[in-house]
Amino acid sequence: MCNALKEMKIVLCLSLFLFLAFSCSGERPKGKGKKQDKADYRKERKGREAKKVVPKVLAKRLEYTSAQVTISSFGKVEAYHKLDVVSEVGGKIIDGDVVLKPGSSFKKGELLLTIDSEEASYAFKARVSNYLNRLAQVLPDIKIDFSNKYTDWAAHFEAIDLNKDLPELPKISSTQENTFFASQGILSDYYALKSEEARLKKYKIRAPFNGHILDVLLEKGMVANMGSRVLSILSDDEKEVSFPLTLKDLEYVKIGQSVEIKNEKTEHKWRGKVARIGAQVKANTQSVDVYVRIEDGQKLKDGSYVNGVIQASKIKDVFALPAVALLSDQSVYCIYKSVLHKHDVEVVHSDAKTVWIRLLGTDGKAEVMVVMESLLNAVEGMEVEIR
Repeated sequence: MCNALKEMKIVLCLSLFLFLAFSCSGERPKGKGKKQDKADYRKERKGREAKKVVPKVLAKRLEYTSAQVTISSFGKVEAYHKLDVVSEVGGKIIDGDVVLKPGSSFKKGELLLTIDSEEASYAFKARVSNYLNRLAQVLPDIKIDFSNKYTDWAAHFEAIDLNKDLPELPKISSTQENTFFASQGILSDYYALKSEEARLKKYKIRAPFNGHILDVLLEKGMVANMGSRVLSILSDDEKEVSFPLTLKDLEYVKIGQSVEIKNEKTEHKWRGKVARIGAQVKANTQSVDVYVRIEDGQKLKDGSYVNGVIQASKIKDVFALPAVALLSDQSVYCIYKSVLHKHDVEVVHSDAKTVWIRLLGTDGKAEVMVVMESLLNAVEGMEVEIR
């Protein structure tokens, strides 16, 4: 009896142990767990796809057109006329109509300065008197040998005034006349006097244009020798600006093209034209100077810097693209079937904001959408949407 009870207790304990072990293991029937896992995975994937955002980009259809090239550059203003006034005669400097000080302005034709010519004037008048004496001696011979010319020579003799320029010589129309007047020394005396007359005018120096005195090297009261530098002057009306351009930009520049010039500090604007193109490349900058002539440049100061925009030649069959959209490896992003693709380009021209390109390997007729903005973290093959 006791043994039977013990065996029943052992069986009950084993049954209870197996039941508890099965319950804690959470074991499900085979096959049912796999189906549940697949359902959960599909549900999670659909959730991720629902959350995926396709970036929108700005794009434009590729269409080649012609474009006006404008080239911007900074340049230095210089007076078109800037020269040193050099004395061609010697003597003491006397004031003219202009104060001989830096900054003094003058008008074209005004007397800048006078060099004392009193001695030279007296010497010239003495030689004119000798010439008159010589003419008086040959007039009787002219009346006999060249009676048809006597009236002309007599009028020439009477027209000579010591305080005026010499009158023109009567016309010599034959070899005999020429021989006679040459042998009498009339011709040599006359042309020697004309030379001295021209030299006497060099004692007065007049302004060749409207301008200012830049520097004074010899002042009033000082003695100028022949060849001495007296003043440095520059013109006010006509100015010139030299703009350095790259060799690539130079391809589109021609003489006569219009240029808009602006001083950013004063906001004044001027119009000019390309007057000359330099023939030498600067070694340190690899640029060539283009010279722009400004007619009405009174308010432009010599030595100041201005910005110029040259209306250069037109370029054909190009596509305008914002500069930020051009990649560092000279390529752009294009969109084919909503996917980004890189495409190599030829950069025909560029400025600070825009580049003009041609896509390599296309004829411009295919339906190509070019990205018109800079894309952050973009990669080739990425799915996008055109906005």
